[in-house]
Amino acid sequence: MDTVYQIDAAQSISLTISNSCGSSSDMLTIFTSTDGPDVDLGADVLACEGETVIIDADISGVTYLWQDGSMDPSLIATQSGIYSITVSNSCGTDMDTIEVDIHGLPPMSDLGPDTTLCEGASLTLLSNADAETIIAWQDGSVLSSFVVDDPGTYVLHEVNRCGENVDTINIEYEALPSPFDLGPD
Repeated sequence: MDTVYQIDAAQSISLTISNSCGSSSDMLTIFTSTDGPDVDLGADVLACEGETVIIDADISGVTYLWQDGSMDPSLIATQSGIYSITVSNSCGTDMDTIEVDIHGLPPMSDLGPDTTLCEGASLTLLSNADAETIIAWQDGSVLSSFVVDDPGTYVLHEVNRCGENVDTINIEYEALPSPFDLGPD
């Protein structure tokens, strides 16, 4: 009796093993496929500075080869770039790429300390937000600067895909000294 059985087509195989103590049987169905592996890394990824992106091939029964030579089923990206993987099995090879874009920080709004101005003076408040950040002042205006000419609390709200930040500044006005006369010399 042979301990090896070779096949070249789909079929069901039944094996029975017997000895003086009894017998045991099992059945196995063999499927053949000429379809090679199909890998899909998904859509491109946009992340913020400091974030880590895990790219997972999510496919089994293959060997993996990433563009950096690693052979794990997933890759950790800590910087922007184009990442690619080639997967192989006995029926073929497939490849996919994904772009990872890691940039941007949460807004860092800073209007400075509360301030007292002299009557009649004005102060221009500035947002240092980048082009991807949405700006809103307390009155709903969206320009990068806001001119203060009245006392009050002024609020800057900034939002981008990495987070949001709100800063406030209180502006007070001090009256000018009243004119006075020391009298004649």
